[in-house]
Amino acid sequence: MKVFPIFAATIIICAVSLSRASEKTSDTISSVIIEGNRVDESLIRSRITLREGIGYTAEEAEKSKKKLYEMNLFREVSISTETAAGGTEVRIRAVDGWYLLPLPFYRGGSGGSSLSLMLLEVVLEYLAKYPRLL
Repeated sequence: MKVFPIFAATIIICAVSLSRASEKTSDTISSVIIEGNRVDESLIRSRITLREGIGYTAEEAEKSKKKLYEMNLFREVSISTETAAGGTEVRIRAVDGWYLLPLPFYRGGSGGSSLSLMLLEVVLEYLAKYPRLL
């Protein structure tokens, strides 16, 4: 008679433990995929807090997104997740803000004159922040 309550309690404890373990596995980051930019991937990985093997939280995703925007290299950053075998796959899309600007310049003097065009690769966010660069 006393065996049944102990047996029932053991089954309930095991069921709760298994459900928590499966929740933990699905929230664990299995891979972080970075796409949509020309910036070195190691630089991006050094700034984000999302890593393989740790638990995924929306707060950490927002922190990582904020840190990427603070670099002033990206005009758009999005973080999405997808359930994969072995955990959560995190996909970071960081669209860089690099542009090629044509910069004409004129050179003249007693020997003649010339008109040239130079391409300048810039990040527009930096130009807005530091206009004296041009």
